[in-house]
Amino acid sequence: MSGAETVATEADVLAAARSYRDAYDAAYRPVPGAIEVLQRVRAECPVGIVTNHIVSEQVKKVARIGVEPFIDELVVSEEIGVAKPDARVFEAALSRLGGTADKAVMIGDSWSSDILGAAGLGIRAIWLNRYGSPCPDSDLVTEIRSFEPAENIVDMILSPS
Repeated sequence: MSGAETVATEADVLAAARSYRDAYDAAYRPVPGAIEVLQRVRAECPVGIVTNHIVSEQVKKVARIGVEPFIDELVVSEEIGVAKPDARVFEAALSRLGGTADKAVMIGDSWSSDILGAAGLGIRAIWLNRYGSPCPDSDLVTEIRSFEPAENIVDMILSPS
């Protein structure tokens, strides 16, 4: 080895982890237009979030970004025991919301987890493709780039497929 080596202590590692975590938590924010869309959709029908992660993280995130008042159910893979795109996560959401696949709409930003998972159950899927990725199958989804203008997105969600 050449030169002086710096070895991180356990305290250094913990401080770095805390710093990362603080920055991660501070970055929580809703996608522009999302709250208005949720408010309007929630006035017409129940709304759920289906997510892969751990419950405590997702509860904190939902509260921090201010969408909690517009969410009827938060379905987290940790509590179901399987992750999206497994059908059981979507089935749990439908059951809790009192819905059926043919009447549900899934808006997601992950092609493999959200879109393929929902479509596999016959749930109408809307792909939030904020970064302009190539669409793997335009027959499978309606593609949006943002939640704005909100009224257009709400109309899309609430209209029959």
